[in-house]
Amino acid sequence: MASTSKHIDTSDALQSILQDDDDMGDCDVESLMSEESGSEVGETSSSDMSISEESDKAKSEDDDYAPPPKRPAHIPPKGRPKTVPAQPQRVQAQPQRVQAQPQTVQAQPQTVQAQPQTVPGQPLEYVAKSGMTWTTDAPPAARRRRANLVTQAAGPKHLGGAKTKLELFQLFFTTTMMNTILMYTNEEGLTQRGRAWSRAIAMMELSSAIGLLLFFGLSKVSRASIRSQWRKGPFAKPLAMATMTGTRFQDILTLLRFDDKRTREGRKKNDKFAPIRGIFDDFAESCRRHYSAGEFITVDEQLVAFRGRCPFRQYMPKKPAKYGIKFWLCVDVDMCSHYVLNIFPYLGKQAEGTQTNLGSKVVKDLVQPLYNTGRNANAKTAVTFSCTTSSWTL
Repeated sequence: MASTSKHIDTSDALQSILQDDDDMGDCDVESLMSEESGSEVGETSSSDMSISEESDKAKSEDDDYAPPPKRPAHIPPKGRPKTVPAQPQRVQAQPQRVQAQPQTVQAQPQTVQAQPQTVPGQPLEYVAKSGMTWTTDAPPAARRRRANLVTQAAGPKHLGGAKTKLELFQLFFTTTMMNTILMYTNEEGLTQRGRAWSRAIAMMELSSAIGLLLFFGLSKVSRASIRSQWRKGPFAKPLAMATMTGTRFQDILTLLRFDDKRTREGRKKNDKFAPIRGIFDDFAESCRRHYSAGEFITVDEQLVAFRGRCPFRQYMPKKPAKYGIKFWLCVDVDMCSHYVLNIFPYLGKQAEGTQTNLGSKVVKDLVQPLYNTGRNANAKTAVTFSCTTSSWTL
């Protein structure tokens, strides 16, 4: 019976609590409405206090009351979890637009690091980035050599107003030279032919004969006979036939002399070139006088073809002509002129005996007129008799 009464009291208490909760909810709604409508707050507060007192009283009466258990959360069933197969993702490749960027390559200056010399006793040298060379060797305190400056302008000089070809020719074959040749040639004609030499050579004939010799040289008919130039036919030279007869030309060449034959023997003892020495030296002097060389000159040898009787005729098998008279020349290197500045003949062994340092002596004698002019001279192996080419500044 006791338990029954207890249960009854509990149910009554629950009903009273639920009723009180309803009343409290109604009161709350009314209090909210009263606040919005402007009713007094005091009634609502008093009702709240009465409800809290009743609830505390009900709890104290039934301490053994336990609230209904809460519904448990969802518990998954035991076993392996279901695996959902992954769906393949379709990824569409987007074309990438790559724009070529121009590459600018900047040249980096090369830095050359100078390697110091490790030779003992030698000065150290360093090359800077600018190309300047620095050395530990102090400059000499003595006076420096002067700069290589040409002090004379290249080209013809001392022409004396000569303009025509004949006037220019007479600068090299002067009137004095022609008169000397004419005088000794006529003396030779009287000596050889006596009274038969009644017709002396005139200056015009001598000049014409020299002109024909130059013409034959330019025509490259030196190996042909002289008479063939006057014969009628395809090889005849109308210019030669119009100048003089072939017989007269041969007479002039036979009697042509350049010195006094009465004093020749005494001069030949010391100079094999005595029969033509005077005229040859005058011609070489004219070459030096009437032309100024350029910056560069060279010294070399040349073999003039000749197979006649001559005491200083040379045989050089490597030359095209092989036999002839050898000359040493100092020539301007200018490609337009190749002007002969100085010339010496090679006479072989002289009367005074064997000469020493002949090559060096010849080179110095050839360039001697050009000393202190600032030009550059070059001598090849054949002249210096050495294995290397020599060059120096005059």
